[in-house]
Order: sequence, then C-alpha cells, then structure tokens
Amino acid sequence: MCDAEINNNKPYKTKGNLPGTYQLTMSTPMERRKLKFSTAKRDEIQNNLLKDAALLSRSQGTNTQLESLKTDHKKREQLLRQIKNETNDSNIEHGLRKLREIIVSIIPGSRNDKRFLSFAEDVYIMSYEFFFKRKEWGKLGGIVLEFFKDNLLDAYYNKGFLQVYVLYLSHIENNLTKSMEELLRINSNELIDENRYILDLSVIYCRKTQSPRNWFRILQESQLQKRYGRAYQLIVDSGKVNEMQERSYKIASVSYNQLGMETFEQQWLLQIPMSTHLRKGIASTFVIRENKDGTSTIMFKQRISKTNMNQINSQAPLSN
Repeated sequence: MCDAEINNNKPYKTKGNLPGTYQLTMSTPMERRKLKFSTAKRDEIQNNLLKDAALLSRSQGTNTQLESLKTDHKKREQLLRQIKNETNDSNIEHGLRKLREIIVSIIPGSRNDKRFLSFAEDVYIMSYEFFFKRKEWGKLGGIVLEFFKDNLLDAYYNKGFLQVYVLYLSHIENNLTKSMEELLRINSNELIDENRYILDLSVIYCRKTQSPRNWFRILQESQLQKRYGRAYQLIVDSGKVNEMQERSYKIASVSYNQLGMETFEQQWLLQIPMSTHLRKGIASTFVIRENKDGTSTIMFKQRISKTNMNQINSQAPLSN
C-alpha cells in the first residue's frame, strides 16, 4: 500500500518491532491536535502555580506542586509574583490561600529565617488588603490579624497591626474584654500608655456609657488617621463612624426640642462630615426650618407625617 492510499480518517497499523506484531499509531489531525493541546496545557499548569487547583488543606496524597512550594522559596516567590499580576479576584483569593497554608505548615521550623518571615509578612499584608477591600471582616480578623499576633510580631507591634486588632475586637466583634486583654498583655507600660486612647475608644463604643462626642474627640485628638492609617480606615470602612453619628443623633433628638443643624455638626459630630444616610434620615423624620441667616434648625418636636412629606415633595422645584 502506498502513502496515497492511506485513509487519513482512520488509524492505521504499522509493523511493530517483533515479527508478526503491529503497533497502533494515531494519525488523524484531530488526534494530533488533542495530544498537542494536552501536553501544552500540562506544561502551562506546571509553569503557572496559580492555575494549579490543589490546596494543602484538601490534599490527600503527595502533590508535586505543593511539595515544591514547601521546599523551594523561589517557587513561593514565583507564585506571589503571579498573584500580584492577577486581576481576577477568585484567582487572587485561591493563590493567597495556597501560600498562607504553605506558610502555616512550615513556619514552626522557619521562625529564624528572616527572608521567609519577610515573605510571609508580604503575603499576609496582601491578604489583609484583599479581605479589607471586600469587607470580609471575619476573615480579616480570624485569618490575618490572628496570624500577625501569633507569628509576625515585628509587623504586629511596629506596623500598626496591634492597634488594628484591638479596635477590630472591640468594634467589629464587640468583645471589649478580649480587646482590653490584648492591649494590657503587652510587657511595656510605655507602649500601653501610648495606646491608652485605643482602649478609651473601645470602652466608649462597647459600653455606651459616655457621649459619642467623646469618641469623636478622642478619634481626632489622637491623630489615629495619621499615626495608624489601617486602624483608622477600619473604623471608617466598617461603618463605625456612621454608627456613632447615629447614636449622637438619637441622643440629641430626645434631649432638645430643636437644635441648629450647624450646632449638631460642629459640637456633636465635631465637624466630621455627616453621612448621607443620616442627613437623609433627619430630613425625612423631622421638619427642617430654614432661617433667614442661611442656617437651618432641626425641629425635634415636629415629626414629618406622610401627608407633610407629600406636600414637601409637591413643592419641590421641577428640574429642567
């Protein structure tokens, strides 16, 4: 049979190495493409650690990729670079989890390895930023801040994560006891004194025994935003500033018959910008009297009924 007579749509037989034996050879274009794709895909996954779906916590046997990450620091750095260049949140989350599990598994024997500890710090800071962006407060505290506290002490005490954790315990978990214990267990009276205002913020927030204005005063006077940006941003992004403004509003509404809006903002909120939600809530609950001097007064004894609200809406100027 000549080559021209070979049917290209079927596999053909060629003689094997032994007399009277045959060897099956795949010759169709589709089969060759599948083989080429399979090999290329395997090589791509091997070279891209981020695409490997394996996790140490789910691995039931030996996994070459995971073992290489445990023993080869360059492999770990390679994966972190891939994560930093990734734009898909699911891939980023998977990659960071993979690295965190590797770090947890080997840190007991690597506590004196400065290069490894620096790498672990980078991974956990990136994890912090990832969970913060997604407002996953439980993971932020339970996975990241707990690890900083127990394993990355330099960053915990010198890069503001102590302050973040203390405020997290009091303001997110509402656990004042644990928050106080965490701050007071520090073996440094000087450090405790420096962070006394963190404790004051926590006590006012959890116990509700002082005016919210004191909380705002401490927040401003302590310069928390300048000194510990992450801690301040946690308070803001988790909605605690808005919550304390709501508390101020509720106290003022039962303490006064009427109160100037500017007075409320300056003396009660200490000029911290009022949330849009609160401003709309006041306007939809109480009559706001506009004064001749351009100021406005909240009339706490004049609630807006549905009828009044409809009248106000009907009197609003029409937009062009």
